[in-house]
Amino acid sequence: GADPQDLDSYVWVPIGGGLYDCVYYGDTGSITEEPCAQLDNDETSGYGPETVTVLPEHSDLYTYAVHHFGGDGTLRTSEAILRIYQGNDLRHTVVVPDQYCEDDWWWYVCTFDAESGQFTIVNTLQNSPPLLTVPLRK
Repeated sequence: GADPQDLDSYVWVPIGGGLYDCVYYGDTGSITEEPCAQLDNDETSGYGPETVTVLPEHSDLYTYAVHHFGGDGTLRTSEAILRIYQGNDLRHTVVVPDQYCEDDWWWYVCTFDAESGQFTIVNTLQNSPPLLTVPLRK
């Protein structure tokens, strides 16, 4: 929808050695070099889509979340829909959950295991980003 105007995609990418890179509007990444993930489109005026390309080059779990960065309303009222493609095949459609949240909250959408190809849909709203059990490189 029109509001919130700015929902931001975040992908935490395992890069080996127990470290993760975070791809988001402040570090859009690259698909031709580390971290092999890239924010393709950062939509800041509502309606989306915001797109991310991930080449699952690393073993371990990738994590995807959306942050309510700016605009009126909340994630709950955003009408946001996430579509996960593998190549041209639509693998999952996830609708923002109808649960309590406030401004500046996070939609923890899923994790992805690059080795098995399995997605774990979490689909919950929370007041902080997903907790990773390993440190971020940046």
